[in-house]
Amino acid sequence: MKRDWNVICERTGMKFPRKDVYREWTGLWVHKDVVNLRPAQDYVKSIPDDPSVEPVFPSIVQAVGETTVSSDVEIWTDRVYLTSVGDVNDQDPIGIVMDNGATHWSFVEGDPVPEGGGDYFLLEDGGFGLLEDGERILLEGSSGSYGYVILNTPVSYKCSSGNAVYLPSVNNEDWE
Repeated sequence: MKRDWNVICERTGMKFPRKDVYREWTGLWVHKDVVNLRPAQDYVKSIPDDPSVEPVFPSIVQAVGETTVSSDVEIWTDRVYLTSVGDVNDQDPIGIVMDNGATHWSFVEGDPVPEGGGDYFLLEDGGFGLLEDGERILLEGSSGSYGYVILNTPVSYKCSSGNAVYLPSVNNEDWE
């Protein structure tokens, strides 16, 4: 007759025949009545997350028109002469590069005025026409002609002729 060895249950500390003791998933030798089954959660296969995020804002098309200063601008002046005022309108933002490298940001007050001032009207292409005795006179090559703008804040540093002037817009919309 064959005898079975006795084994001590590592969970209860009691002695049992080897045929009634099993090795548990935790590695312990335990009696068949106190075996803990492996949790079902251990067999769950995870699905990897997609960490990408949908864009919150639609793409914004930004454009920056550019012209230059046509004559020197002294400190604390709010009148700036530009080489082209065709893309400038009332209340447009404008950035003027100063001689120290900083950009003075401001807004245009009113429509641009042609070089020399006087009675004028704006053309669809941004140029100017003169009014003489109530009649409209179109100027030769008036599109993009020289003119000046009035800023709502005076420049705080000297600006030389030829310095860049930025005219930003978003989605090609007017700022009004």
